[in-house]
Amino acid sequence: MPTLPDPTCWTLDPLTRRLACNGEPVSLGERAFDLLVALAAAPGRVVETDALLQQVWPGRVIEENNLHVHMAALRKLLGPDAIRTVRGRGYQLTRPVAAVPSGSATGPAPAGAIGRLPPLIGRDRELAQLLDLLAGHRCVSVVGPAGMGKTRLALAAAVALDEAADVVLVELADADAGSSVAEAASRALGISLPGLQAPLAELLDVLRTRRLLLVLDNCEHRMPEVSALISRLLQGTEGVRVLATSQLALRASGEQVMRLGPLALPAPGASPVQVRRAGAVALLGARLAVQSPGVALEDLDAARLEDVVDICRGLDGLPLAIELAAARVPLLGLAGVRQRLGQQMQLLGGGSRGAGARHQTLRTALAWSHALLSEDERRALRRLGVLAGSFSLTLARQVLADRPDDDWPVLDLLQGLLDKSLLVPLPVDHDAPPRLRLLESTRAFAQEQLKDSGDGPAAFDRLTEAMLGLFERGDGPLAYDASAAETLARGRELDNLRATLDGLAVQPALALRHIELVVASAWIWSRLGLRAEGVRRCRQALDRVDTSTPPRLEARLQLAWASAVHRRGAPGDAAAAARARDLYEGLGDRLGRFRALSVLAAIHALDGREAEGMAALEELADTFDPGWGAVQWAAYHYQMGYSLAQLDHDAQVLALRDRGQAHLRHFGDDAAHATALVGLAQLAWVTGDLAEALATAERAVATARRARSDGRLGIALGDLATYLVDAGRVNEALPLAREAVGLRALDGSLGLLLDQLAMLAAARGRHEEAALALGRAIGLLPSDVARVPERGRERVLGNEDAAVGTEQGPGFGPHDDRGPVMVVGVDVRQLSARAGPAPVRPV
Repeated sequence: MPTLPDPTCWTLDPLTRRLACNGEPVSLGERAFDLLVALAAAPGRVVETDALLQQVWPGRVIEENNLHVHMAALRKLLGPDAIRTVRGRGYQLTRPVAAVPSGSATGPAPAGAIGRLPPLIGRDRELAQLLDLLAGHRCVSVVGPAGMGKTRLALAAAVALDEAADVVLVELADADAGSSVAEAASRALGISLPGLQAPLAELLDVLRTRRLLLVLDNCEHRMPEVSALISRLLQGTEGVRVLATSQLALRASGEQVMRLGPLALPAPGASPVQVRRAGAVALLGARLAVQSPGVALEDLDAARLEDVVDICRGLDGLPLAIELAAARVPLLGLAGVRQRLGQQMQLLGGGSRGAGARHQTLRTALAWSHALLSEDERRALRRLGVLAGSFSLTLARQVLADRPDDDWPVLDLLQGLLDKSLLVPLPVDHDAPPRLRLLESTRAFAQEQLKDSGDGPAAFDRLTEAMLGLFERGDGPLAYDASAAETLARGRELDNLRATLDGLAVQPALALRHIELVVASAWIWSRLGLRAEGVRRCRQALDRVDTSTPPRLEARLQLAWASAVHRRGAPGDAAAAARARDLYEGLGDRLGRFRALSVLAAIHALDGREAEGMAALEELADTFDPGWGAVQWAAYHYQMGYSLAQLDHDAQVLALRDRGQAHLRHFGDDAAHATALVGLAQLAWVTGDLAEALATAERAVATARRARSDGRLGIALGDLATYLVDAGRVNEALPLAREAVGLRALDGSLGLLLDQLAMLAAARGRHEEAALALGRAIGLLPSDVARVPERGRERVLGNEDAAVGTEQGPGFGPHDDRGPVMVVGVDVRQLSARAGPAPVRPV
């Protein structure tokens, strides 16, 4: 900045931020200009250093060296003797600067000044990301749903920027609807526009040479104007940058969009220290410290810390919801807030009196977002309220479309809701179709709107139809053989299945629909390791059976129930299987009767009822039709062999196995062939022919690999590992078992490997590990799907040390705090809890 000759007249106008020397404008930095205004307002007097810092940087902690830099710039411009430093006190302007408007230098800060901010909690990563964007771009918008903390993050970024930058907040949510965005910005800047041109043009004239960060908050209601303002500012100025917050992208030229998501939640299995550091938990803890003195995260026991985590999860890590929930804790306690998470609109209805009107309750915040929508988008949002968890585009179309054959209207509606931050996309999984979800707070609001609209029953009917279509696999010959890919795809909609079943269960008029969906979905529970839930769902439906229930529907339900509770000592399962057999016989359905007899024979055999078991097997053999195909043939031979083995009819098992081997040449399908080989290997093993079991299992593995059938390969590998252990080849078995763990994760049936892992542990002398895995298997799995028959268990795990502690097994689960339960390097607690691929550690 060049030093000017000794002037005759300096003039300063704080309102228009104009400094002139002999009438000619002079450029001056923003902070230096503010310092000059403060000094000129007290001519000849010393202005205290603290007063200068507070006036020029209100509400901020600034080092004095920043002040020295700007004072040096003023002296360079006005002359070295223009400002005197009074050590220990402050500064004095010694050169006259005329025409200072009365009161402008000592009046209040501009309307857009940013005051002292509370600490930003849980957003360190997002703040760093936003600062990086602002360093490289002149226009950045923070986009996210209502209550996500966009404004708080933007203001934190603004005050963290270079101290030489001027920052002004323009709050558009409460701006006068009759005034333009340019006028709102002018008021925030403390500028009076002359009114001789359009407000935007006059604002540009003032800002043309200024260095400024303009924070435009809550832009969603003034989108066209905001976009026009930003475009003109970026084109007509060099030093103005824009940081905007909005529920949808501004689509302005040069805009960089940062989408803001919820606060971080603790990862499954996180330690207490990691839990407390998670952003959502940290925010709730900070607010509890204010709302409920004496409640500190560090002092909470495990149960109350679990309450905190569940509250944060139930609120999706939404900052506004967490703030509002914290305000309820003094009255309800942590457990009370947790118990009322299903009533979020009521629970989160009393916010801080210091919050803006839109943030006083969760409902008003969401109503603000709702006002942005077209009528079609509002209808779509409320219909989506029937969905739970995430959902696919296919399911959304079934719930939303008035014309199911026309995708584009639905896609356009979903895109609109996504753009307005009312839908949240799940992280992209390149192996699966895209999925979306509503935050729980948005879903609760949508459900309120749905109830008030009267459209709720129709939307629920659409969801019910969609679930029936998704899970129904019929009574055809393939019903026994859900692939891993099919199970995984259906499993993604499990939350929606549960929501539909729960809704049907409480509506007396929908009893038949309830039974239909229970029957249609009965197969999924055991495939996903959720047998207990399958039993409960079947029991609920059975209680609704009466004389009006169609016989076929009752037959399918009785069979589903008998299969679900098929284990030693379970009451009533044989009667249910027999009832299903009789109903199918009355319907003339031979295949249904065959399936019911398969379960009935296995139940009798498992309970050691010789006469009843052999009678059921004879009836099963008479009913079987070889024309049903390879899958049913494999099921028949396995079920016959399994039941005969349980009844100690080894000679008949051997004969059955020989007939099966001879029949294999008729299989043209590798997948069905692999299934048959798995069954034949098991028959060889339970009859003591270990060499045959190994040879057949190796063929099963090779055939499953050739068929690229992950589900069958996982079973075949686990079984081969079992036989290798029995043969003393433990080192060969371990890598196969671990490969099986990864494959079984694909369809959620990891729990089926518990027996094999127990055997591996016992073979390596790790009897306590074996007992834990075997005990968990007994508690988790129905005996008909345990991959190691009971006689095999006794033979391999008969050691007394291995038997100690098996009763402990069923006690551990996903919600205890024991940490990993390792069995030969695999965490069987995660494995049995269906928590995805189990971590494997070297042994």
